[in-house]
Amino acid sequence: MSRAAGPFLRVALPLAVALAAVLPFASSLGNGWVNWDDERNFLQNPSYRGLSPDHLRWMFTTFHMGHYQPLSWATLGLDHVLWGMDPAGYHATNLLLHAANAALAFALLLALQRRAIPGDRLPREGALRLAAAAGSLLFAVHPLRVESVAWITERRDLLSASFALLALLAYLRMQEESAARWRVLSLLAYTLSLLSKAWGVTLPAFLLVLDVWPLRRFAGKEPPRRVLLEKAPYLLLALACAALAPLAQKEAEAMRPLASHSLLDRTMQAAYGLVFYVRKTVLPLGLSPLYELPDPLDPREPRFVASALVVVAAAVALIRFRCRFPVPLAAAACYAIAVSPVLGFLQSGPQLVADRYSYLSCLPFAALAAAGLLLLGRRAPLASVAAGSLSLLVLGSLAARQTRIWKDSVSLWEHATSVEPTSPIAQANLGTSYDEAGRIAEAIGRYRAALELRPGDLKTRHSLALAHAKGGEYEEAIGEWKRLLDLQPRHAEALYSLGLASFRLGRSEDAVGFYLRATEVDPAYSTARSALAEAYSRQSRTAEAIAEWEKVLATDPGHAGARNGLGLAHLAAGRLPQAEEQFRAALRAKPDDADSWNNLGAVLSRSNREAQALECFRRALATDPSHPLARENLRRRGEAR
Repeated sequence: MSRAAGPFLRVALPLAVALAAVLPFASSLGNGWVNWDDERNFLQNPSYRGLSPDHLRWMFTTFHMGHYQPLSWATLGLDHVLWGMDPAGYHATNLLLHAANAALAFALLLALQRRAIPGDRLPREGALRLAAAAGSLLFAVHPLRVESVAWITERRDLLSASFALLALLAYLRMQEESAARWRVLSLLAYTLSLLSKAWGVTLPAFLLVLDVWPLRRFAGKEPPRRVLLEKAPYLLLALACAALAPLAQKEAEAMRPLASHSLLDRTMQAAYGLVFYVRKTVLPLGLSPLYELPDPLDPREPRFVASALVVVAAAVALIRFRCRFPVPLAAAACYAIAVSPVLGFLQSGPQLVADRYSYLSCLPFAALAAAGLLLLGRRAPLASVAAGSLSLLVLGSLAARQTRIWKDSVSLWEHATSVEPTSPIAQANLGTSYDEAGRIAEAIGRYRAALELRPGDLKTRHSLALAHAKGGEYEEAIGEWKRLLDLQPRHAEALYSLGLASFRLGRSEDAVGFYLRATEVDPAYSTARSALAEAYSRQSRTAEAIAEWEKVLATDPGHAGARNGLGLAHLAAGRLPQAEEQFRAALRAKPDDADSWNNLGAVLSRSNREAQALECFRRALATDPSHPLARENLRRRGEAR
């Protein structure tokens, strides 16, 4: 290696790896939010939007959607400070983190190669670095990485991986130098990784594998007791994090009980997962945002039986030839340890497997690839370069194509249903995507497809009914809601929606009955109770309307709509002081409400306070220039607008 090449390989090569790692994912900067947890995490969640003490308190105390990830929330809060709700900024941060991870993976693979190869057989430094660069890029540009990089919700994968890689690098340096700073840095990085996402709980076992190979610590003069005790701080951190995981999943009600997902089911699912990520690493085709877990899972299904046989055969072969070929066994052990938390033994969520679970767990395959390219390079340098270059080109092209799938919800779920047409969740999510895009007829078709696959899905049937109602097909909507109620008679939303549909069809008595049933099922359902109060008002049942509005305000005193409705009921009953009091309270809760300004003006006019009434009508029209009643009230008073 020439002197000119040395500085380049030491400095420019890691930077080139980082840049090349993000190129296949660059189109994600134009992607938007998707209706696959993004809406609940970001669009409907104001709690993360900032870095104030209240925001930070929420981040460090919440188990939102079954995860404890305060540091990931902090980076997302910073994104909101910088970009607001523009998804491009969030995607840019994901790309930066992935670029950093590629550079860290390069450093880790290089360090592992130096320790795995005996000094007398160590290749030139340039060859080591080029092999490490190729391996890290094979990891970074692989299509399996797309889900973690292109999906904003999975920020936690990228951030936790960054700190986990730092922890591993510091641990390797700790074996070279006795300085305590490397131990402290490794433990600190590990802590930060766990605070970003809990999947690093298996790191202590991962470190033990590295101690065996390539560090060979148990074969040297170092006492095994010392090697094991060295893992105690890591183990304590892992146990502390593991103790939080069930609490998080319990709060999200995501953990599947053994009664519905037996130990045999979980074991066969785990075997399938172990084979799946290897298979998709070798042949990354047919990737999807959702591989839905069968319900129920049949452990006798051929794909599960075949996977179990492959796992057993692979384990026997790796152990049988461990002395001659220790590298594959070490890589396989590290892979199995890293992926074990998400193999299904503690099953949560609807997925059988998931691309995102491969983000860090498949890094050992990149180490194997780097070792293979290094070995091939000794015997056939041109073949090594050609194989590496061709692999990177193909994988990068596939990753770029997969990234475009995440552009928006419609493209995401159209792709998912093409890969997994029998997934009811994918069909329903595509229906929701069409619904949100105003493509109602297509949404109805997808909801029906989902219900054919899973007839008892209450959420999808409710969505189907809403889509019919949105398209003006109220009779069809009522039919779907009644079918839903046959399955779940105490479904408050369906009862309320039936009331709305009945009102649209002019069946006011039916509407009142459904609203009443909805409030009986859920007394705190203010939307249904407000609709009931409005229905009573339309029927001139003023006393009953007042009673319902007061019930709404008892649970939500700041409900401006209820204040306004109660004021109108008092006005209809001729109780002007009470009506004025409610309209003023409504305006305190919502100062820019044109209806409340107009209604207050009407009360003041009837109280012979015309000057004040005129000012209220002006305020109403200033707030809403198209407000018809305010415009008419001003016209009558000679102020035509």
